Amino acid sequence: MPRGGCWERLIAIADQVQQDYVVQLDADTVTLDDLVEVKMAIASGTAFTLGTEDNQNFTWCKDVSFWAQQRLTAGQHIQVFCEAGLDKIPGYETRKYVRGCAGFAGFPKHSFSRDVLRDFGQTIGPLLGDQWNAWGTEQFTSNYIVSNAQQAMVLPHPKYCHPGRERVGTVFLHFIGYVRYATGRYANLAKMTNNMLRIEATQKGIYLN
Repeated sequence: MPRGGCWERLIAIADQVQQDYVVQLDADTVTLDDLVEVKMAIASGTAFTLGTEDNQNFTWCKDVSFWAQQRLTAGQHIQVFCEAGLDKIPGYETRKYVRGCAGFAGFPKHSFSRDVLRDFGQTIGPLLGDQWNAWGTEQFTSNYIVSNAQQAMVLPHPKYCHPGRERVGTVFLHFIGYVRYATGRYANLAKMTNNMLRIEATQKGIYLN
């Protein structure tokens, strides 16, 4: 398994899901309202991932692999190279995949393990060589793990999205990459949310430093 590129995070989750449901949450996210779908996913043991487009759903690995193989060029994103190898996974005919975002994802109890990550890496890694250590392979792997959980869902987009796709009714924002620096909105929303949480905590007799 690679080092860096958020792989340590995914490996830690592989350990923690042996005891309980685990939610992976990036620090550059802000919750604006009640996350009804997330609560339901946790309660029902359903894996979830943050979508990147409207009406996303899981696709057969063989179809994703064919799509990616037609787009392989020297300058292509690492995820495309990873996706092109999905037809090399044993039993790929019945496996699924979605290009979600690992910045917000839910993993049910016993949904995967370190052994699953090792086996996956031993299949996909040799196809990419040194590129398997590149930033983006962890997100690709997270997408695959979520897609093949016993129960899984893609969070509705743009109810959950990045600021450029925000609409009325959006409850969750992921200020990915440069977006959090483009304006002061990320900082302002984070401060507002933090203040609201402090007020709610105080009302419950909980005092935060």
